Amino acid sequence: MDSTLSPQQRLMAAASPPDASCVIGIDGELDVDGLRARLERVALRHDLLGAHTFHQHDGDAFHLDKYARRGNESPLHATLVRREPFRHELVLTLPALRTDARGLRNLFHEVANGDEREVVKYAQVAAWQNALIEQNPATPALPAPLPFEPGGDSPRGPAARSVDVDPDDLDAAAARCGVSTPDFLLACWTTLIWQQTGTAEPVVGLVCDGRVYQELEPVIGPLAKSLPVVARLADTDPFGQVAARIRHAVSEALEGESFWDPAASDSAWGFEYVDLPSPVESGGAVFTLLDHFAWTVPIGVQLRCQRGTHGLRLTLEFEQAHADAAMMDCLLEELVALARNAQPETALGALSAVGPAQAERLAGFNRTAVEFADARCAHELFEEQAAKDPARTAVTADGTDTSYGELNARANHLARRLVELGAGAETLVGLCLERGLDMLVAVLAVHKAGAAYVPIDPSHPAERIQLIVEDTSLPIMIARDEESAILRAYGGRTALVGGSQGADGRNLDLDIDPDQLAYVIHTSGSTGRPKGVQVSHRAFANFLHAMRLRPGIAADDSLVAVTTLSFDISGLELYLPLTVGARVTIADRATAADPAALSALLDATGATMLQATPVTWRMLVTSGWAGRPELTALAGGEALPPELAAELRPRVRALWNMYGPTETTIWSTCGVVGSGPMTVGLPIANTCVHVLDDELRPLAIGLTGEVYIGGSGLARGYAGRPGLSAERFVPDPFCGGRMYRTGDLARLDPHGRLRIVGRSDGQVKIRGFRIELGEVESVLARHPAVRAAVVTTAAEPSGGLRLDAHVLPAPGALATAGELRSYLRQRLPEPMVPARIGIVGALPLTANGKIDRAALPEVGVEVGGGHVPAGTGLEHALAGIWREVLGMEAVGVTDNFFDLGGHSVLLVQMSSLVAERLSMEITPLTILEHPTVASLARHLSLGEPGTAERPDIGETDEARAAGGRERLLQRRTRTERQ
Repeated sequence: MDSTLSPQQRLMAAASPPDASCVIGIDGELDVDGLRARLERVALRHDLLGAHTFHQHDGDAFHLDKYARRGNESPLHATLVRREPFRHELVLTLPALRTDARGLRNLFHEVANGDEREVVKYAQVAAWQNALIEQNPATPALPAPLPFEPGGDSPRGPAARSVDVDPDDLDAAAARCGVSTPDFLLACWTTLIWQQTGTAEPVVGLVCDGRVYQELEPVIGPLAKSLPVVARLADTDPFGQVAARIRHAVSEALEGESFWDPAASDSAWGFEYVDLPSPVESGGAVFTLLDHFAWTVPIGVQLRCQRGTHGLRLTLEFEQAHADAAMMDCLLEELVALARNAQPETALGALSAVGPAQAERLAGFNRTAVEFADARCAHELFEEQAAKDPARTAVTADGTDTSYGELNARANHLARRLVELGAGAETLVGLCLERGLDMLVAVLAVHKAGAAYVPIDPSHPAERIQLIVEDTSLPIMIARDEESAILRAYGGRTALVGGSQGADGRNLDLDIDPDQLAYVIHTSGSTGRPKGVQVSHRAFANFLHAMRLRPGIAADDSLVAVTTLSFDISGLELYLPLTVGARVTIADRATAADPAALSALLDATGATMLQATPVTWRMLVTSGWAGRPELTALAGGEALPPELAAELRPRVRALWNMYGPTETTIWSTCGVVGSGPMTVGLPIANTCVHVLDDELRPLAIGLTGEVYIGGSGLARGYAGRPGLSAERFVPDPFCGGRMYRTGDLARLDPHGRLRIVGRSDGQVKIRGFRIELGEVESVLARHPAVRAAVVTTAAEPSGGLRLDAHVLPAPGALATAGELRSYLRQRLPEPMVPARIGIVGALPLTANGKIDRAALPEVGVEVGGGHVPAGTGLEHALAGIWREVLGMEAVGVTDNFFDLGGHSVLLVQMSSLVAERLSMEITPLTILEHPTVASLARHLSLGEPGTAERPDIGETDEARAAGGRERLLQRRTRTERQ
């Protein structure tokens, strides 16, 4: 870079900024020749100009495009536009490196009235500034980040959005706070940045003109500087104190204006306040500076305040690579609202940035009312399709196609049996069935009988099943085998599904109130007991109607169902196709967990729709799945990673991101995933989504708060938990009725789309499974050898999360990680069992006596039998792959994959790496059957002479393989949200 350039010029040259421009209005008799001569004198007077070009033409009202580079050779380019005989506009354009905003105002004065003051050569100023920097290097401040992400196909380059405000109102507000109007606006701007970013100490670049000495005042060249203004803010700070703090910070920043360094100018946020010069009368004409722009420093978003005869204009200048125009419009709305709401005594935490315009915008996002003409229950919509075309295939399961008519008849037969057993309105019926046709028949039968189903996963531990049975006092259970251990322990009335059917296959035609319960699904509870969510027929039917609108489904669609019944999203898979005459294929447990088998099933059935958690989508992608161009992909249950979405989108017709807790009936928002920021889309029909603060006040667009969901999809509450129901389901003051407090943290974008950013409590998602950390801690603490336990999450190498447990033993007790893991597996679904359990001597505490989770040590892996190192070349290669996939420093050849925290996603990843790097035919099932390095190496080397073996570990491997198969099946089928 040329050392003769000033610091400002070097900074601008590195960023390739747009030209500087200004528009001067000229009213009255204009001497064009005199204007041309004056421009020539100006160009010769300043060493950065030297020459100019001049063009003249007639035209309508001329609007300055501040950001278009003009193809002129001379530094100063002038265009005179005659709008009327006595009204002109003069447009002046200069390269960015030759002026700043103050320089443009100086240029206006010289063009309008001349200036005979001696001008310092800019080259001398540049040398002086460079010398100062060498003597006094600055210390950069830490900038507040920009929380915005533009769309992937958004334009790039600078842009601006503006709004005009009444300066008198701002003057009065500033006076109430005891500060100047510029300081008041900067305090408002800093507060808004604090709200948007969550940064306790935001840094704003204060743009000043840099003419600290009288000799520099007439210089046209770039001298502007951005000085960091830093202020620490907190919820309880009164705004008046903040304004005074900002005033003091500005004074401190200006003290160092002469010793400025570009390194201190790297701020994501900027602020500039300019008093435009008054109109100048000269030679019978009045010259008015209408607008001007000069790029100063590389700032992501800058607020420029221009005050003149027209009033006060607030302009946000921004780089489109960092933000989009819609968000900037929202920021301007919020800034104006914040300035109007700011009172000296108002605490920042209570200062709202929502004004009338944005309040209307937020209300518009929730105008989702749709009056569905068909108010029947879900099973009645199915019955209509069965009557319309009884021979049409409804479901493919267990290797057999079943027509709508046959499915309806079988469900009617079972429903009559349920009625005989006493099933009716509000009766809860347990469904303890494996995936298949019988499961779908049972669901339909329960609804036809007017009852509600309670799914019970047969693979869950007996204690977990018992808790669900006790929680719901189940009077009736449906199963396939009366000899099952679950039924033997149950003791209530039972109905068997399957086998021969009765002759009466007619519909029961019971009068079912839509407000009756349709199902009760249990989710993790922080007290150590699962809680049952009660969902009505009305809520479920509304959901299905909404899904028929978005994403949409038609009679010629084919949906493959891969979700266990205990995960509420199975309701979409089983019912949505049947309400429109489409076909559902129910994948069995093994197929749903095997990417090759699932891919083959999608192709064989001509699948056009698949709903799955991100863990299943990642399993498919990792296995090398080529995709299906005709497939609509629905992803939900946990956060959809952007990198996974980027891999999925080219493989499918459309990718939808779905969001919603069980308490609001499956999905509450959905949206097509594009190339822009990841969101969960817009509210579905008859659903309201609010982002609120702790006082249940709506937050401005872009601000993070808790998600509340209202509308027709709300569950009735939690079974037998009136206190918890009242705590989580609260009155909705915005849409009426009730709303559910989700605990999810999110922010809205300018288009009303929701972006989830985290949780406000101890709930997490592990491979799609909804887990309350408190429940795992509670179960662990019941072990007699445990005094206390803390459960945390940690990142896996695959990009997901795992559970880690930190256990403080009871005095004198001994417990190993393996024993505790075995204890938990008897009581919790597999995804709730921590992958790693560490025994600690003490739990770190904060100053106020709470557990200091941040200070907990990293949990290592405890395996039994001691570490046995690899012996053969194949064992070394396999152990290296295991270490990479599991993120471990060492793996012994007798260490079990599942005891090391392995699960279905890592299994697929490992099998792919083994096949790729070792050129061996291998599937996830191979590792499932051989879960140690030694057993897998022996299996892969069979028939290869000269391969060393370890004959002393065979029986152990076979035993571990058997346990591993069952554990993996449990993990795979539980990698879903409950």
